[in-house]
Amino acid sequence: MTVAAAVEDTIFRRAKRKRLRDHNYCNMTYQCCDCAVSDVKLWRALFHRTSRGKLRCCDCAAKNQHHLDIHDMAETGMHMNMNKTGMTDQIGCLVPAIPMKESDAFSGDIQAYPEEDWAWWDRLPLRR
Repeated sequence: MTVAAAVEDTIFRRAKRKRLRDHNYCNMTYQCCDCAVSDVKLWRALFHRTSRGKLRCCDCAAKNQHHLDIHDMAETGMHMNMNKTGMTDQIGCLVPAIPMKESDAFSGDIQAYPEEDWAWWDRLPLRR
């Protein structure tokens, strides 16, 4: 194994361990209601602030929003908005499902997520 491959492997294993430690970050089942994928970025309806709302991965969210085109979505969850005027992390009318730490709810103000909660969501991969 080359030095570069060993370093990359170490970084990957550390990131995986960090995601596993973060798995119990919130008090809810954090998985897509359509395809059941977990440990990825999920989106929710804006007004569903509890875990009873449906959570969807990026691909299922795009299908749910009338097959919205998200082919340009980056690993950060950002993509070109529908008007092609700027970047957004929303998929149609769905917003990032960023849970509050040790809770079964989401922050009501999508513009003011606590930094710790945002950092947890940001570390999740976009897809599996």
